[in-house]
Amino acid sequence: MADGRILGMPPRTALIVTGGAAAAGIVYFWWRRRQQPAAAGSAASTGCTDGQGNAVPCPDATGIDYSGELSVIQSELEGVLADEGHEEGGTGTGAENGKPVTTPPGTPPPKVIPGMPANVKSSAVTKTGFTLSWGAVKGATSYQVRVTNSSKLVHSATVSKTSATVTGLGANKTYTAHVKACNQMGCSAETNGPTVKTSR
Repeated sequence: MADGRILGMPPRTALIVTGGAAAAGIVYFWWRRRQQPAAAGSAASTGCTDGQGNAVPCPDATGIDYSGELSVIQSELEGVLADEGHEEGGTGTGAENGKPVTTPPGTPPPKVIPGMPANVKSSAVTKTGFTLSWGAVKGATSYQVRVTNSSKLVHSATVSKTSATVTGLGANKTYTAHVKACNQMGCSAETNGPTVKTSR
């Protein structure tokens, strides 16, 4: 009980539960006693008078239902414990009194489509290819690369790093590189460039 809890419950909650249980037990015991029929010759059959002052048997209490007291105690106890749970930072689903339940602290925000890559550059240009590189995009898990010549696709690839090697191109031709960032939510818009001219 290093954190002040009793039987896994905060002290206030444990006190409420213990007090409620004791009260319910007392009412139940009293109710059972009232339910038992009076013994023959006991005070339950004497001590009552009619309108003229004549002694008459007292009414039998066995037919009276005292369970209402128990229901009231149970309802009040459940209400107090529910309030205590909210004060202790309890979590749940749905809504309480028409108010939505807030997201628990530490819950990661929902994922969104990543932004378009920036700083796309070419290097190591040869007659048949070149290398592309770009800055990392937050939230991206992969990148899609396309290379076109006169709007015709000549190369495509999907990579997980921030660079890609393009091969199989023709010498002394101009190509346009297109890169977009992707994750499980979708892909960003793709870049329109840079343009790269292969060597002779």
